[in-house]
Amino acid sequence: MLVARPIWSDELFTIWVARLPAPGIVSVLRDDSGPPGFYLVAKPFVAAGELAGDDRAVRALSFLAVLVLLLATRRLPRGARRAALVLFGTSALLGLYASEGRAYGLLALLIFLLYRETLEAPERPRQLAAVCILGALALYTHYLAIPAVAALLVLAAAARRLRTAAALAGSAILFAPWIPILAAQPPGAVAWMREPAGVSAAGFLSALGGAGRVPLPFGVSPPEAVFLAGIAVALLLAAAVARAAARDRAVRDAALFAAAVLLLSLILSLFLPFAFAGRTEMAVLPVWLWAVARTAGASPLARGGVAASAILGVLTLGAAALGPHPPTAAARAASAIEKLARPADTLFAGPGLYLPFRIAADRSRLAPRLVAYPAAVARHPGWWVPEAPTAADAAELARAVSGSGAVWMLVPPGFVTPDVRAALSVGGSVRELSLRPEAVLLRRTRGGAGTEAPPP
Repeated sequence: MLVARPIWSDELFTIWVARLPAPGIVSVLRDDSGPPGFYLVAKPFVAAGELAGDDRAVRALSFLAVLVLLLATRRLPRGARRAALVLFGTSALLGLYASEGRAYGLLALLIFLLYRETLEAPERPRQLAAVCILGALALYTHYLAIPAVAALLVLAAAARRLRTAAALAGSAILFAPWIPILAAQPPGAVAWMREPAGVSAAGFLSALGGAGRVPLPFGVSPPEAVFLAGIAVALLLAAAVARAAARDRAVRDAALFAAAVLLLSLILSLFLPFAFAGRTEMAVLPVWLWAVARTAGASPLARGGVAASAILGVLTLGAAALGPHPPTAAARAASAIEKLARPADTLFAGPGLYLPFRIAADRSRLAPRLVAYPAAVARHPGWWVPEAPTAADAAELARAVSGSGAVWMLVPPGFVTPDVRAALSVGGSVRELSLRPEAVLLRRTRGGAGTEAPPP
């Protein structure tokens, strides 16, 4: 998964943002979503990828974070340690996000360490400082840390760990300077998934049972039966954890934490599409697996659940890893543009397709002049909502057509309107290469008239 899967648009956004200076990162995120912490931490990995000529180096940060989680199983008693090693090593979502250049692997590690320090470590000055720092780091890494920190604060107060609760409040104070930017970020940029709460809850359960939803960029999902089996295994494990929670406070706290964060995420989604089954679980998954591992040491029911969870995780990861990973539409178009485009040409790139060419242009590796189409895409290339090109976009296209070079247009199919075809055909000819369903690549050259048939 680290090597074979092509870099996709969200990872390209990581690469683009992490190359900017810190003030530039803040400026970009005002029109996008998320806090700046992950992009700052990713900087050396992105720089290493540039030196090596391989952008997949950005994935090393997530891989190392999940590897540290795996090594953390050594802190458990021997019986539970073996179960934890199996659970952490076969969890589908941990495996998937260990191979992606996004914040979720790092977030999982930070929240796991924060949980341990908040509810299991003795209250000492070092522990209080660790809670405050880890809480702030998690909040600056991803907004999923907000319900996690809130849940931990309540649990710490309920356990009468008042100094720890105060340290968590301190992490929230450190995060406060970012809140005005968070409040002003466009709602569409944080709208990660629009689906009924019951569908998200089913995805959450399946992930807790070892399978879960596989987001499309990772590749092929396993059969529906595997997803449903994950729900059944999660319910079995929940029964074992509930039984153990009556006599083991650590298990009870971990189960309450996982349930509270997922429930808060669903509640937030009533106001903003916040929950995303297949990603949200990363905020609690290591803590849940930790609880299950502690339970497995004394529960045959839990041990059976661990074995079933491992099988489902391997099946889910295997389907994603061994299935096809076709190049993106932008990557397929790039090969033609790279061979044929000249410095006098102009490339119009649409939403979801603009970012790889923006990175190439920033690196001085793109021959034609790059124009976002519509222009708003250049302000927030990490996300987009359906919006029609403006009169200014039409004027920019007309200027390019009247120039001396060829005009390239890589856009979603819906953007190739009769008006666009007519504008491109003035005084020239148009050839079309279909990259459906994601995109259409048009090339307009001077001379001839009308629209030519697509090339073979």
